[in-house]
Amino acid sequence: MRTLIVANWKMNTKLPDAEVLTNYIINHNEEYSNIDLVLCPPYLWIYKVSEMLNGKKNIFMGSQNLSHETDGASTGEISAEMLSGLVKYSIVGHSERRANFFENVGIINKKIRLALDNKIRPIICIGERQVTVKSKDILMDEIKELLSDVKGEEMHNVVLVYEPVWAISSNDGSKPADGAYVANVIATFRENLTKLFSREVANHTKILYGGSVDAENAEEFLSQPGVDGIMVGSASLKGKEFLKICEIANNK
Repeated sequence: MRTLIVANWKMNTKLPDAEVLTNYIINHNEEYSNIDLVLCPPYLWIYKVSEMLNGKKNIFMGSQNLSHETDGASTGEISAEMLSGLVKYSIVGHSERRANFFENVGIINKKIRLALDNKIRPIICIGERQVTVKSKDILMDEIKELLSDVKGEEMHNVVLVYEPVWAISSNDGSKPADGAYVANVIATFRENLTKLFSREVANHTKILYGGSVDAENAEEFLSQPGVDGIMVGSASLKGKEFLKICEIANNK
């Protein structure tokens, strides 16, 4: 299974910055033959970055979000149908969307279904706000609800990201999770997927880690059993650091 690296640029870059960063990644991509990259720029730059990536192997377009509505009176929203053909992936359920825009599991569930119906692979973020004795049970209940409308044969198009909120760098007092903890949680994810679908589905579903990933700790996460890749936030905006992460993943 190829390692998947997702670059979430969030609300950063002006168009010239996006072009420079994309070119920098393209110019070095041939060095990394064992990984797939997903670039998730702001909506405004998707079309331009998509043009720049045309024909480039192993680099795919992603969006940072999509609407839970199909069309109509939803000012400012971008539907899955609009994104279909422009992006191959879309992040859904990111902790910032949940906290700042009050997205709940029901809304995220609709986004997952719309993504799949429009041939977009959802990158589903799941994570606890704090570690408690019931953390895993809460996460597993959420996975069950989020995937309630997904068929087993569709799971090859689904990516899960374990994204503990307490480990995200934008949160005060945050610190990254350690590799052993992440591996343990992801193993529990796969046990739950086995119950929901089958062992085959569980083994072949891509599960990533996201949360304060940088060039210093990427190897710790990528070396853990069951971790199929990482989602990178602020470090993906720094060309040299992001390519260092890619190099680590490529040599995994």
